[in-house]
Amino acid sequence: MKINFYIGRKKLNPKSKFFDWVICWWTHSNFSHVEVEFPDGISFSSSPRDNGSRFKYIKYDPQHWITVEVSRTEEEIAAIKEFCNNQV
Repeated sequence: MKINFYIGRKKLNPKSKFFDWVICWWTHSNFSHVEVEFPDGISFSSSPRDNGSRFKYIKYDPQHWITVEVSRTEEEIAAIKEFCNNQV
């Protein structure tokens, strides 16, 4: 399982949206958004830009995302996916 952090500061990512920049400024972070990527390649996130919670296959460009591998058991992954499904 992976957690993907979107680099939202304009000085790091010139394609950032204004809202991403505001989140970074408000939270004092370089990241404005995070998505969970499951071992089957589908990702989950929630964003007003995408009309709420959703599952989607995404190709993460390393110029715009920092990816962290997270070790979880199959049971934990299933429980997390079920939680995400309930949010959709």
